[in-house]
Amino acid sequence: MARDLRAAGVDRPDGPVVVQCFEPTHLRLLRERYGVRAQTALLTAAEGAPPDLARAGDERTYAELVTPEGLRWVRGLGVTGLGPNRQQVLPTRVDGGLGEVTSLVSDAHEAGLAVRPWTYRAENAFLPPALRDGDDPAAFGQAVREQAGAPAGRRRRSHHRPPRRRRRRPARVPHRQHPASGRLTPLAPLLADVPLPGHRESCRCPRGGRLGGRGSAGGDDLERLGEPAVAEAGRGGERAAPVPQHRVEARRRGATPG
Repeated sequence: MARDLRAAGVDRPDGPVVVQCFEPTHLRLLRERYGVRAQTALLTAAEGAPPDLARAGDERTYAELVTPEGLRWVRGLGVTGLGPNRQQVLPTRVDGGLGEVTSLVSDAHEAGLAVRPWTYRAENAFLPPALRDGDDPAAFGQAVREQAGAPAGRRRRSHHRPPRRRRRRPARVPHRQHPASGRLTPLAPLLADVPLPGHRESCRCPRGGRLGGRGSAGGDDLERLGEPAVAEAGRGGERAAPVPQHRVEARRRGATPG
């Protein structure tokens, strides 16, 4: 493992690798015998003792190693981090709810150890009873409350609503109604050179005139300008197609509109 870390270029204190182990003796050997410079972390459990210490006749348990004195001893082995069980950081009460946060994180920081608790997962099997949703162990529960240390209870519902997307209304195209059948025929082919209105029935043109709607060029004006089909629609009661004011003035003068 030490050779692989060096070959990958990650055997350094600021590298992305953290070597974790439940036995402090092996972490010390990695540092002293094999020269591993990567970050190391001692994993601790809520119950029991390290197997290597038990084999050596050392009766200290994991609970004793996470005391301020035990944490200083762990740091003296060259270990740079601590991986406690989540119960050692945020214990579960007898009734299944979350208890008070312990001082383990602050004590470890004072000893110079980084803290990475384990294991926070969203499944009910890994959550306290009060934070489980349903009876299925594989179903997701209220894992966010456990990570935040919030008291167990009814899950809050978000009142935030996403903004409603406004639909874009299509432009209104003028139509001509047949006097006998009443069928509407769009005037768009007859008005290829006349800009059609948008959503509003009338608007202001750049030169101050009005386009479409009331006050626009009526049927008589269009007939004089050579638009008989549009003029017929204007006299038939339908709204005449809008003609820009500068086009009307240009055609009166006999000039070509820009």
